[in-house]
Amino acid sequence: MKKKILLFLFLQLFFVEYAFAVHMKITLQNNTYDIRSSCITPEEPSYNSADYSCPRKYVIELKSKYNVFENYQWATRAVTIKTSLHNIRPETHAANKSVLNIYLDESELKKLLETDEAKIEFELSLFSEDLLRKELNNYNRRTGSYNYSFDILEPSITIDLKNISRQNLVSECSQEGIQCKEKLESLNSPMKRLKRFFN
Repeated sequence: MKKKILLFLFLQLFFVEYAFAVHMKITLQNNTYDIRSSCITPEEPSYNSADYSCPRKYVIELKSKYNVFENYQWATRAVTIKTSLHNIRPETHAANKSVLNIYLDESELKKLLETDEAKIEFELSLFSEDLLRKELNNYNRRTGSYNYSFDILEPSITIDLKNISRQNLVSECSQEGIQCKEKLESLNSPMKRLKRFFN
């Protein structure tokens, strides 16, 4: 009986260590994030449209404490957001090594806020090889293993959504949208359309 208890405790310790080890910690500035409406700025015409538009968009801003987003220029779809109900693969953009913006449309925001928390998983391609190697070496040292693949690192963070009001964000977007639409008349004038066509 005593041996069974000791074996059980050993296995528990092993699983706790393993769960901790595979998680590559991403530390955010002030250990938090920002989510806001992003509806005030007209969006440039896409390949299938000649006009500027005012899409309803929301942004989750993540500020890395240690500027870890080394390969930020490849951040087009750099994260997957997982909740207990949905997996979301949103657009992302990073202006520098420190700040990563995750853009959600109306339906993605609704899916995100159906639960109280979400896990954001980062693509390994966001990080420098030097950082990944350092994390892998730390992992191997802690566990006494000999992994050579970065895939085991699984960089992610969990964000708390309990205090986020979808209603407030949607209302904020609606107010910003009024200002955005006021700018469209000028941006989509016949003369400017023609100019864009020939550029």
